[in-house]
Amino acid sequence: MADAAYDADHLRDRIVETGGIAVIPNNPSRSTKLPFDNELYAIEGTGKMVKDALENSARYYSSAGVPGSPGPLQPETPNMKIVERFTRTAPDTIDFKMTITDPTVLATGSYTIAYPMYLDNSYDMYEYACHEGNTAVRNYIETSRYERTHPKEKK
Repeated sequence: MADAAYDADHLRDRIVETGGIAVIPNNPSRSTKLPFDNELYAIEGTGKMVKDALENSARYYSSAGVPGSPGPLQPETPNMKIVERFTRTAPDTIDFKMTITDPTVLATGSYTIAYPMYLDNSYDMYEYACHEGNTAVRNYIETSRYERTHPKEKK
């Protein structure tokens, strides 16, 4: 799954060659539109300022599950909502808080993750898509291919 900015034939071909499904919306500059599965890409999101914090919230309307989730190990329903909040507490500190709510599958209805993020000027940041050492996409594809060729036996 990727944003329209990653809509390139060579990337789509590589995903298909490795047995994956390219879930990438068509880039507006693409002259011939390719089929696109909206069901797999259905996400509703908002971002807004709430008092002194930036708040992002998202709902995923997809039978495929939440992007990046470990599949059946993390069950979810269309009722699931994720809210992230970033609050600057000092010139070099942001408090991050994420609340996941899904009353259908979570016994408590929701859970929260929180931790501070500190500024580190010595940290080098690279664009995720272009960093030479980024093997995440290749690893996802190889893992997916392995799982399809070695299915787990149902108990």
